[in-house]
Amino acid sequence: MRQITSEQLTKCLAEQTSPCISLYMPTNRRHPENQQDPIRFKNLLHKVESSLSEMHLDREAEGVLDKFRLLASDDDFWNQRTEGLGILGSPESFQVFDLQRPVKELSVVADSFHIKPLLRAMQATDRYQILGLNRHEAKQRQLT
Repeated sequence: MRQITSEQLTKCLAEQTSPCISLYMPTNRRHPENQQDPIRFKNLLHKVESSLSEMHLDREAEGVLDKFRLLASDDDFWNQRTEGLGILGSPESFQVFDLQRPVKELSVVADSFHIKPLLRAMQATDRYQILGLNRHEAKQRQLT
């Protein structure tokens, strides 16, 4: 499982070679619901390909698209999902993030990565609450 770290987020903010493809989608942990995930992924990928052709960037992005296409046909990848998925790809980098909360389906082609869903995911995982119970008392503690 690849969680988001501040170092990875910093890399995503660094200047990238265009085009930068950001793809987010909710995923399912269990069978048979998770069988729909690769289909939804392919539909989002078609939107990305359309955007690239409209921007006349389809040739520049062919290598990046190949990495996305490999994921689409990887059964092991789709059988090990969490609640959400974020994928950022450019000619220089390709990163897959497992998100612990569902995200809205979104595909963006731009000069930089769209990281707002990743920021939300990091904020959601910053705090934990622990509830300790025994026969005589209950204690609650918040960790950051």
